Amino acid sequence: MYLSKYYFRKIFRYMPLNIVALFTVTNVLPIYGSGPIWNFYDKLVAGCKGNTWTNILWINNLYPSEYDDKCLPWTWFIPCYVQLSLIVPPTIYIYKKIDNSLYSGILFLCICLVSVLSNFIYNYSNEYGATIAMVSQDEYFSKVFMNPLFHLSSFFFGIVMSLVYIRFRRERGHVSALRNSFPSRLIEMIRHNQGPRYFLYLMGILCIFGSVIW
Repeated sequence: MYLSKYYFRKIFRYMPLNIVALFTVTNVLPIYGSGPIWNFYDKLVAGCKGNTWTNILWINNLYPSEYDDKCLPWTWFIPCYVQLSLIVPPTIYIYKKIDNSLYSGILFLCICLVSVLSNFIYNYSNEYGATIAMVSQDEYFSKVFMNPLFHLSSFFFGIVMSLVYIRFRRERGHVSALRNSFPSRLIEMIRHNQGPRYFLYLMGILCIFGSVIW
């Protein structure tokens, strides 16, 4: 019951709002449009002709494959988020079934490595490159960045870290975890201070820049 409620909520929660926004962009706004460059708006929504259903069913980030053929391609994040959210229940189920923290850590580490490796094989076999500098902007976004496989490793890693933190606090106690645990204090520091978060963002940007130079 809880599982069906979770999937129903994730799939249909944003669907009414998405349908209204889609109808407004494709049918209402063109009525009020005018001006010397308004013809570009027709090109902007041209992908929705015959492909509106892909946006409603949360697959417009995957189909059609070409960027210009997609219906409102800049809305790729919500379908990608919905698709990735489907792996949360089985991940929690596996984690709860394994009582040994060492075994569960090894298992999830292997899954993270497999997801990273699969993403590498996908990009390498299709010659998309590691960053947007390797291919055209539209091709990179449509074939790589919009694909949930590209975000799977980071999304899965975030789930696992949340589960580990919850188990740690449950086993050690809230007060003990906050006062005596270095990992817990580190997490709380990052959570409540902007400085460490900006530092991590900067490190991420440097890594991306380094990969482009490389």
